Amino acid sequence: MDVSAAVIIKNSKVFVARRKNNGLWEFPGGKREEKETLEESLKRELKEELNIEAEIKDFVEKSSIIKNGTKIDIYAYLTDVADFENMKLIDHDSFIWSEISELENINFSKGDIPIAEKIIEKYS
Repeated sequence: MDVSAAVIIKNSKVFVARRKNNGLWEFPGGKREEKETLEESLKRELKEELNIEAEIKDFVEKSSIIKNGTKIDIYAYLTDVADFENMKLIDHDSFIWSEISELENINFSKGDIPIAEKIIEKYS
């Protein structure tokens, strides 16, 4: 299964959101549907989950996990979002703008940890 995730950086801070269902933090995104590119999937997921329009930029990192016997590949992309005014938390119950250096202190889902590490390495 392929999943895409958004790395949204503004003013040296990174947007992360906490999932309602498990209380873990993540870079928002979701599953790629059949016949979608990863970039198309990410744009759709951000609209569905947060009601935000996004422009997908550069690839950042790939992470892989096994969950319930299924391999999940997570592809993270640097993502621009111009307007957060109409954002709505649908699958999340909270969000923060974290300092890049503070990402290591956030309780991320297992698949998002390597992405956080890459952001610290690449953008600090």
